[in-house]
Amino acid sequence: MQTNKFDIDEVVKKLKEKDVFTIDEILEILGTKKYFSIDEMAQILDESKSTLRFWENEFELKIKKLNTHRKYVPQDIILLKNIQFLRNKGLAIAAIKEKLKGSKNIDNERNIIETLKQIKQELVDMRKNLNDMPTFAESVLI
Repeated sequence: MQTNKFDIDEVVKKLKEKDVFTIDEILEILGTKKYFSIDEMAQILDESKSTLRFWENEFELKIKKLNTHRKYVPQDIILLKNIQFLRNKGLAIAAIKEKLKGSKNIDNERNIIETLKQIKQELVDMRKNLNDMPTFAESVLI
């Protein structure tokens, strides 16, 4: 049973179970919470706040800000976990930047494919609805 209460210790535990997550897995782990402070993000990733700020600058991350306070979203967790994973594997900053460029292209391709699948399903549904509609001649006879 999933509760709406946000338990950061439980989130940290679940995020340590593996290195790579899909957005759906992240959303399931986070529950209803949509924004995270830099303190929460540092705890979730087990990194210092200065490391997160360094990554934000070095990788030109677009972290949302409310006034001067950073507000991380679930997609940021995935990106930062990827950076963390690559750093832990010993990759240099330049190599990580190259990998991130490649992943953006892959994400764009995935988004395009997902959008095309949705359009296809809408067209199939429209065709079915059209096939279920009576023809003009049938409607006159009814």
